[in-house]
Amino acid sequence: MKPFHQMSSKDKARLLHQLFPEHMPELIRFIEAVCLTIIEDEQLLRSRWQYQAMDFDKWLTLAQIIFARIAQNGEGITAEPELFAQSLFSGDFADFSIDCIQSYTKVRKHPDDKFT
Repeated sequence: MKPFHQMSSKDKARLLHQLFPEHMPELIRFIEAVCLTIIEDEQLLRSRWQYQAMDFDKWLTLAQIIFARIAQNGEGITAEPELFAQSLFSGDFADFSIDCIQSYTKVRKHPDDKFT
């Protein structure tokens, strides 16, 4: 196994899934809900957009694609570390999914300190 600092986002996502499989269903539901919020509240979010690293249209596209991938792969993303990593953490999708995980663990107190 590579040292953690040499791992890609996909490698880290795969490891996260392998270490905490029991948390994946809730995390995936959260990511799906974030995607749906962005899609449904597009105009409001667009008017308030402040994320400098990426424009809103790109963020919206990522949300739409991730939402479709979760719907298409269903339980597979929850059960398979490789599918989880490939679907949600490749390329620009990693930025979106990492942002979701940060919100998931910071906005509310997660019951598993090791997961956060």
